Amino acid sequence: MLTVKEALCVLDDHYITSSEQMIRRWLRQGKLKGIRSQNRKDGWRICEKELYRFMESLQWEGTAYEEGIDDATKIKRLLEEIKELKLQIQKLEKINEDLNTKLGIPPF
Repeated sequence: MLTVKEALCVLDDHYITSSEQMIRRWLRQGKLKGIRSQNRKDGWRICEKELYRFMESLQWEGTAYEEGIDDATKIKRLLEEIKELKLQIQKLEKINEDLNTKLGIPPF
């Protein structure tokens, strides 16, 4: 079990936060699960496995793979991702065409 200060070291090393207040807010909100000591001065305890689960969930926030989103939101986000990927493909095809022209490679 980690203290808030120990969890802060891990989160700071991964450039997630350098604020104990933010960690406590996530704990109060239930985004990061921890156990609050009955003796308030002992503070929170966070399971290391839970801390790494939380860190992984942050990378998916705002995507179709975010924890706890409904199916409609998931589908909407996937459709947006598909649209963005199609635009990237078009740009890459144009770059490829330009490079082939510069190199004198005829189209198939």
